[in-house]
Amino acid sequence: AIIQERRGRAAEDPDDHAAWSRLASAAQVLNQPAALREAYENMLRIQPEDGMTQAKLGELYDTLSEFKLAETTYQRALDLLEGPPELLATVRDKMELAGARYLFIDGQRDESEQRFKAISERKPDDFIAHFYLALLYAGAARNEEAVEEYQQVLRIVPNHGPAHLSLAILYEQLRREEDALTEYRAALSRPLPGGLDEVARERFNALSRRLNGFSYSINYQSGYDSNFNLSRDDAVGEFRSSIGGSVTYRRKLHRRPIYLGIGMNGSYQTYHRGQFDVMSLGVSPFVSTYWLGLDYSLSYSRSESEALLSETKLNVTDAVSGSVSGTFTMPRMLRWLADGQKDSGLWDLSVSASRMESQTSPIFDADNYTVGGTVNQALGTGWRWTLGYNYSINENLMDAGNDFAYTSHSVSVQLIRFLRPGWSANGSYSTSYLKYSNPDSVTLFTRRRENFTQNLSLGMNYFLSPQLRLFSTLAYR
Repeated sequence: AIIQERRGRAAEDPDDHAAWSRLASAAQVLNQPAALREAYENMLRIQPEDGMTQAKLGELYDTLSEFKLAETTYQRALDLLEGPPELLATVRDKMELAGARYLFIDGQRDESEQRFKAISERKPDDFIAHFYLALLYAGAARNEEAVEEYQQVLRIVPNHGPAHLSLAILYEQLRREEDALTEYRAALSRPLPGGLDEVARERFNALSRRLNGFSYSINYQSGYDSNFNLSRDDAVGEFRSSIGGSVTYRRKLHRRPIYLGIGMNGSYQTYHRGQFDVMSLGVSPFVSTYWLGLDYSLSYSRSESEALLSETKLNVTDAVSGSVSGTFTMPRMLRWLADGQKDSGLWDLSVSASRMESQTSPIFDADNYTVGGTVNQALGTGWRWTLGYNYSINENLMDAGNDFAYTSHSVSVQLIRFLRPGWSANGSYSTSYLKYSNPDSVTLFTRRRENFTQNLSLGMNYFLSPQLRLFSTLAYR
């Protein structure tokens, strides 16, 4: 009410400097930045040579993140103020900081880094300069330098919650998980703006489970296949549903980048038109480590499948697999979706060997060897792309099963678009070429012993919560 009253009095005589000054006093006490801005701008309209008001308006623009206006207004204040020297130095420091922050949000990262460095060298206790340097270094994957800057922020402002949270995330990326847990705890014990407390809590809980704990998942899906038997002339539709779940225990050796774990999973699929089902159970111990900037993993898995309705065991599969993955930096691909800047991405190479033993007929027993890789990169505009390739060799263990030996190549590409919070859309295309290794034992022809398959799919995802995701997919094959 007092704001409206004083604004009304100032409106009666727009050139009454004292009336606008009274509005400014009330707006400052009541923390009303819009009214305070209106008052200061009108006070300067009437008395543009008022250096102190220029400086106060610059501070307000700073608070409102209008850094270019703040820099310009601080400069006017410096031109008008005559002293004392301490005041001039303070306004000059604020002007330089506002200019550096404007360069940062304008994407001029090199120039802003130079400005912030100069400020931090001249004023080592300016935590804002250190904070922005940390953001710049983290954005450029210069994580060690970013850690040093966040540590400087916390030296100056020990209760800076966002700095604790950002430092924890960097420690995770540097595989200093124990230090990350300490920083997450510190962040959660301090004020965090804009929902960051929930982010910190989720990341803390997830990291705790990865270091020494269990993780669980359960899923259900149903779908309809219009050509289940892959026939060109006599297609048969099939409605199927499945439910599955997994439990994983993982433990890290203390202060060493070695992780041990074991996973158990199961699924049950029902084919309603064909009136049959398949239940699969599996167990997989694994070990992973981080060395020279790369992630390595090695796992063994054993799975068994059976049809419950017919009480028939189907197959047993043993597999050994390994992978190595890392990061890279390159110009953003798909330029019509990106801006050509460089960005980091992920790559992964994997190899596996498995033996499948059929419980219904030994002619299906086979060894399979697969090598493959994927690369993916965020485009900085809400898009992410992934490219994958796999090469497989399938060799049957019995001569009678040679009809089923083959080699195959497959390539896939996927685009993901992050929409409003909780929503994402994806589209993918894959193609595979499969060539059977031996002539058909009946016709002895090889011309028709090749399969060329293409798949196109579109999907939507919606996260009801960090623990629950809904999805739908439409695919054409």
